Amino acid sequence: MIVSLRQRLWLAFAGVSGAAAVAAEAFARHGLDPDADAHAIQLIGIASHYQGFHALALIVAAMLAERFDGGLARGAVLVGGWAFAAGLVLFCGGLYGIAFGATPSLTPVVPIGGTAFIFGWLALAAAGILGNR
Repeated sequence: MIVSLRQRLWLAFAGVSGAAAVAAEAFARHGLDPDADAHAIQLIGIASHYQGFHALALIVAAMLAERFDGGLARGAVLVGGWAFAAGLVLFCGGLYGIAFGATPSLTPVVPIGGTAFIFGWLALAAAGILGNR
């Protein structure tokens, strides 16, 4: 089986995202002051939870993209994978940025990233419904 460049990119991005999620959560729990940084710890916890979960979803999308023969279902999986990647950057990255004191201009990207996660799951659902059409 030949592994496509897209699959390799998604797998690499998922691996880095999973590692970053664990590192961020560890930093929040062990490197920040629970009293002074309570809000940052909460935001990092949310971001790392979603980041780890969606890193796994991106791995699944990478594997599924090659299982469909093409057509609408494969296209839906591809859309889903890219939506997960966008959500990882926008939702998780936005929350990390806010937690670490970035400008409030990052705040609007968080719900866009959350919407991308939802869209990714709906795209996978569409792929399941469409089958190999």
